[in-house]
Amino acid sequence: MYGLLTWTRSFTYDNGAIVKNADGPVFADHPQPNLWILLASEAKSLSEQFDILQLAPWCNGTGEGYTPFCLRNFNSNWGTEAELHSAVAAIRKSGMKLSPDLVFRQMGGENGGPGVFKYTDYAGSTLASWFQYFGQPGETKPPFVDQDDVPDSSGNYPFGRVRSYQHSVPAGAVTADTISALANMVDLFGLTSGDIPRWDDGKGMYATAVLEIMRTQPHLGFSVEFFAGNPAELDWYVRTVMQSRVCVEDYASYWYFQGACNNYESRYLSQKGYVQWNSNASIGFVNNPDVATSWNWTSGGTISQQIAFNLLLAYAVSMFMPFRVFMVYAEDYFPASANYPTGRGYKPYLDNMIWFGKKFAVGQYQERYNNGKVFAYTRDGNGGEIGWSGGCLIVVNFDTDNEYEVGIQTVWEPGQQVHNYSYAGFDETYTVGPSGVLNMKVRSNYQSDGQSYYLIAAAGVS
Repeated sequence: MYGLLTWTRSFTYDNGAIVKNADGPVFADHPQPNLWILLASEAKSLSEQFDILQLAPWCNGTGEGYTPFCLRNFNSNWGTEAELHSAVAAIRKSGMKLSPDLVFRQMGGENGGPGVFKYTDYAGSTLASWFQYFGQPGETKPPFVDQDDVPDSSGNYPFGRVRSYQHSVPAGAVTADTISALANMVDLFGLTSGDIPRWDDGKGMYATAVLEIMRTQPHLGFSVEFFAGNPAELDWYVRTVMQSRVCVEDYASYWYFQGACNNYESRYLSQKGYVQWNSNASIGFVNNPDVATSWNWTSGGTISQQIAFNLLLAYAVSMFMPFRVFMVYAEDYFPASANYPTGRGYKPYLDNMIWFGKKFAVGQYQERYNNGKVFAYTRDGNGGEIGWSGGCLIVVNFDTDNEYEVGIQTVWEPGQQVHNYSYAGFDETYTVGPSGVLNMKVRSNYQSDGQSYYLIAAAGVS
């Protein structure tokens, strides 16, 4: 499946320059105020490519919604509740699935004193004893409570007022509140089997409560943001901690894509990301709001664009791997506009890749070639119940100066006619040689344009 991560980060600008403070760029309070309207109008056309849409945090809160005031108020900085209802209805009518973003770790906007949120449309007020003590200026303990045990404490810092699922007073209050808020959200979106809600920051939450909350919606699968690059840690979280109840965003694979692109070195891609450990539990991506706009102190406080070079090569490598879902970032997909001020406009390239992936990229994955610059792999085409696709060969070149003559073992028989379907051009048809080896010339990655990739499959398919 292919999904679209529909929102992007938006900075605050002053005369064209990004406003910054000691903590980094200042994000706009209203990042995309017309997002729900846009999705309602574009749902039908988006459904021609995408199977699922990931939505921004949908409840009332600051900025992008990651410090919500009220989990039951659906007027957000992305639009009104009515506009959200219209967007959901249009998405449902189009046949796409939904992945709403669940922000249950922290809150912001205390209006009744530290740890107290009193909003008229909130189901009761919170108490300070619902929140964890992090030793911040002005905090006292009590009324705050001990920090929860979390699966991975690295980076577990207070972003907003952090809710306590393990130690809340009274016991179980926050878990019960979140179960109720999740039920409201499920009703709002009409979530059914096949929808995959995204759980924000699973690494920093008490896993026992997270699993308990998820089990109140037994018909739903969840994806979890678990910010770790070790496939073994991701696998431990999925299989042991969450008892195979979830899939995870595959940060392990992302770091390898990033390393290959930023260093022009394809050997990173021989490392095994989580997709090669457990493809059914892996959500793939090469760009998202966190990694695309992170604040990089080691570079003198500059904005790190992460995979700033060779972005199309990253997509060409990753989009045909056997992820459960692969998420395309809206900033990469759409051209620059009011809703996507830094849009790259790669839609024609990415639409082409999605078409190719759905047509041919099924079956077993196997690396076939890697000389440090040119990387190639195959999918063998065995789709089981969905049938035989004929398989495919993906070839990319990170070298900005040199083209290469390569011979690559393929899944095809000698004499098979195959074609390069890449939107980037190079409209070649080839004949597979003896022993199923394809001999071909791979162009250079001239001026880091990221278009030195080949999407090869049986000729004559439209």
